[in-house]
Amino acid sequence: MARMVLCRTETGDGPDVLRWADYMLIKLCQKFGEYTKDDPNSFRLPENFTLYPQFMYHLRQVTFSQKFF
Repeated sequence: MARMVLCRTETGDGPDVLRWADYMLIKLCQKFGEYTKDDPNSFRLPENFTLYPQFMYHLRQVTFSQKFF
């Protein structure tokens, strides 16, 4: 995912890259997440995806990537 984000920054998509990364995170959570309707505390990701949201958060916070967004 980091390579895809950096590749998109090089193609000149600019601020749309952050929106695209957010969209990809949301799509992943929708597809693989489990939750009970109307209970936000019930959201769970499978064990192999638990670190992915943290990775995406830190990818967005990196000063290097913010320079290009």
